[in-house]
Amino acid sequence: MIGLIAALAAASSASTATYPAAVDRDAIVIWLPQATGLAANQVIAVTASSAVAIVTRTRTPEGRVGVLLRALPLTPEATARGGVLAWQMRLEIDCRAGAVRLGGTTGYDTQLADGEGVALAPAETVWRPPKAGTPLESAQRAVCERDFQLPLVAAGQRLAQAAPAPAPPRAAAPAPAPLLAALRPALPAPFSAPNAAFRTPASVAPSKPGPGAIQVVSSSNPAEARQALANLQGRFTELQGMRARVEPAQVRGRAVYRGVISGFDSRDQARAFCETLKRGGRDCLAR
Repeated sequence: MIGLIAALAAASSASTATYPAAVDRDAIVIWLPQATGLAANQVIAVTASSAVAIVTRTRTPEGRVGVLLRALPLTPEATARGGVLAWQMRLEIDCRAGAVRLGGTTGYDTQLADGEGVALAPAETVWRPPKAGTPLESAQRAVCERDFQLPLVAAGQRLAQAAPAPAPPRAAAPAPAPLLAALRPALPAPFSAPNAAFRTPASVAPSKPGPGAIQVVSSSNPAEARQALANLQGRFTELQGMRARVEPAQVRGRAVYRGVISGFDSRDQARAFCETLKRGGRDCLAR
């Protein structure tokens, strides 16, 4: 079933997906802006199967740095394993403490990471030092170290590897880890298996079908609505098998985006869950 999901996702995007002619510096530099809209100096890590770039960076009021990371498969095989054409994750970096805090992770079926996307993992609340040799460490070093060598920019620089040991010949190499696992090496279940977590309404039905639904957020920013859904599903295990979606609407001439979770066994069950959220100080509307 997991293989079927990945195949369906990959097939739906096959007409728009392109890949570098080879997994080497020159080929990736040529391919990157054409397929993804990113520049070579945004890439902070390259492995045998993926490239990870900083899309945006901002300074927080606390003096930390917030970045938006995008990970991209470099081969059709990597896309088939991951089931999507791009991952994006917000990351907060504390250079003084040498720690990072992971935000929500979203999967996309385009290399530009546009469209609604699918929430794959919630934001974390804990700070932790990034594990050595991971894209998270590369992101922290790219932000905090002035002499950090970007893998696609420095002349003669070898491509950064996910592990310090040299890779075996391609024919004998084991399959690389899925892209999401490389970006978030310590995800709680079920997010450690991105193929199983990725769902599209056209190909996979919700695992908990039912008539009940709740609306938990209404925002002018679709990314904010998606993040609220991911956070809620990460907090309540009973929601993790249900379908989360963002619905666009017009209210008094303004565009709003409503975060909806559906799949409750009954409308009464949805109303009861809403009451639980309201007692905790959250807005909720049962449908």
